[in-house]
Amino acid sequence: MYGEARAFLRDELGLDPGPVLKALHTAILADDPALVAAAPQAQRVVVGALKESVVRLDAADAPPTNLRSQPTALLGRAQELVEVCGLLRDQRSRLVTLTGPGGTGKTRLGFEVAAEVLKDFPGGVYSVELAAVGDPSDVMATVAQTLGVQEGAGRTVEQALRELLRDRRLLLVLDNFEQVIAAAPDVAALLADCQSLSVLVTSRQPLRQHGEQEYPVPPLAVPDQRSLALASTATLAQFEALALFVERAQAVKPSFKITDRNVRAVAEICIRLDGLPLAIELAAVRIKVLPPQAMLERVGQRLRLLTAGARGVTARQQTLRGTIDWSYDLLTASERLLFARLAVFVDGCTLEAAEAVCDADNHIGLEVLDGLASLVDKNLVRQDESPQGEPRFTMLETVREYAEERLVSDPAHAVVRDRHADFFSDLAVKATAFLQSMEGRGWRDKLEVEHGNLRSATEWLLETQRIGPAMDIAIGAWRVWIQRGRLREGAALIERVLAHSDGSEDPKRARALMCLGELYRFQGDFERARATKEAGLPILRQAVPVLAAATLCDLGHIAERQDRLDDARALHQEALDIQIAVGMKGGIIHATTGLARLAVGTGELVRARSLYRQVLEGGRELGDAEFMNEALLGLAEIARREGDRDRSRRLYDEALVLGTEMWDVSMVFDVLAGMASLAVACGQPRTAAHLLGAVDAIAVTTGLVPYFTDQREQCREEVRAVLVAAEYADLLAKGRAMTYDDAVAYALTW
Repeated sequence: MYGEARAFLRDELGLDPGPVLKALHTAILADDPALVAAAPQAQRVVVGALKESVVRLDAADAPPTNLRSQPTALLGRAQELVEVCGLLRDQRSRLVTLTGPGGTGKTRLGFEVAAEVLKDFPGGVYSVELAAVGDPSDVMATVAQTLGVQEGAGRTVEQALRELLRDRRLLLVLDNFEQVIAAAPDVAALLADCQSLSVLVTSRQPLRQHGEQEYPVPPLAVPDQRSLALASTATLAQFEALALFVERAQAVKPSFKITDRNVRAVAEICIRLDGLPLAIELAAVRIKVLPPQAMLERVGQRLRLLTAGARGVTARQQTLRGTIDWSYDLLTASERLLFARLAVFVDGCTLEAAEAVCDADNHIGLEVLDGLASLVDKNLVRQDESPQGEPRFTMLETVREYAEERLVSDPAHAVVRDRHADFFSDLAVKATAFLQSMEGRGWRDKLEVEHGNLRSATEWLLETQRIGPAMDIAIGAWRVWIQRGRLREGAALIERVLAHSDGSEDPKRARALMCLGELYRFQGDFERARATKEAGLPILRQAVPVLAAATLCDLGHIAERQDRLDDARALHQEALDIQIAVGMKGGIIHATTGLARLAVGTGELVRARSLYRQVLEGGRELGDAEFMNEALLGLAEIARREGDRDRSRRLYDEALVLGTEMWDVSMVFDVLAGMASLAVACGQPRTAAHLLGAVDAIAVTTGLVPYFTDQREQCREEVRAVLVAAEYADLLAKGRAMTYDDAVAYALTW
């Protein structure tokens, strides 16, 4: 009878029996006594079941589902959609968990995936919302309720659920699983009993069950700093995060559009919001009252700004704070304390740093490593890998802002900040002795990665009037700021440190002046560089003659760039005499470099080549990468000026490879500029234009000026004279659009 009814419903009406009718059929087969008393009403029961509990099939015989259509299209996520759908379709895992911090769009992606794979699951696709479920023991009952499964004679709801799903190719979407994570074994057991079942979970932490395939949902793509500075409006507008901002902004203000005037402000907003879809959506609706530039000025206070979520969504989705509250409330007391203290780190930390700083008072109540592992699982902290291959723990800035609020209320707040400042001041001091050596790449990488922490530590040291350690950071990091193209930011930081000092004749202050002068010099601000270095020189002459000689050499470079050639020669010679007197081999090579560069500028190429060879030999003997690169660049320039193009090219290639290995942006910059001049000499103006574009891009993002400025400007004029204006502009633009790595690769293969 039941089979005939099911066949009739399918063939004639396009219907399938629903859970009530199925339950009735099971009760009849079991000879349930309760049915006897209800016999007179049997017909009404059956008819009611047919009318109210069937699942209608569409014309294409689509599987049943309770998925709701989404009010907006999914922007971006094309790759994620393909990958997750692939996992479910080929059953590489029957338990797939979309993980990520709150606001990253796990639920939205999950629903889109479910809709996409609907036809792959003939038994149906059902979404089970768990946000309102507080007790993990209620999860299976909630799943059963969603599917219309009820307990019957001699069987529990769980047993009935397993019977329904045992041979059914069905997908369950379990949304917001993090607060019922203790129910994870129940999900695993259900999958073990029902071999045709698949489960797609969205959760802020993985279930940690056998066979689980975790899929971290990343934030939306945002521009990097190079793109932000150089890319066109059209290019920037194509980034997923900006596209989402525009769509949501136009929903509340149809006239809004991306323009050349506002595109970088919108891009910067998306960057500062970490590419989080929820944060971007909450920001976009503010466009009715805050134009992009005004919004950008307030985006540092994300938790106060982002509070205008759509009506009808859950409370935790209406504000950014509510979203993070949801995760924070699931932490233990010890995890909350560690979470708050991690906010002291800017751009993340190593395990060593976290252990040294976060448990300063031994009151956290858990091992820092264990706590970090738990916070990573809960997607409040991310684990990456540093250039040295050690684990690095970071927070999204939106999450860090929330944690910082919690840190302020920690009684040990000042102690934590002091420990942080001491740790990074010590790191800068340790690094100083290694930064010029071939083996110093690791230390340069460390200081670059820790730039945010070094800056934050300096600010705290100044706030607490600990000027000496703040100067230690400046003196330790200035060379890396030049090599990695942080000239403006580094100069501003040292200026602040010096402004807090008392102006006394302190050798450490004089060293800071020397470092600041170098940052000015590499930006081409020669007059200010000269005045700054001369201010510290008298103190260094008395206290540290070797550093005085180094300063004299730097002043010689400045004099040369200001066409004071006699002064330049005298300064370099005095520096060399001092270094010879004290027997400092590295100092002798440094002074020789100054004389060699001056000889190139005055056209004494034979003498320059001899001096540069001394520098190259000495650099190799000492393992000093800076001296070696200086020599290679100088010798390549000499060969170019003498017309030996093949030798020039080999030397430039060697310098470029070494500069790239050392991640020395300043050296790579000069090599690319020199190669552009060589390309002109080789009759390849188009190649030169490409290289000049790459040079321009680095100059814009770093503030660097070329090594041999006069020759580089001559190169630019020669290229402009040969090429048609439109072609020159196009090639220059293409060069500017190249990434740093692409520019290096291009230079090595032209």
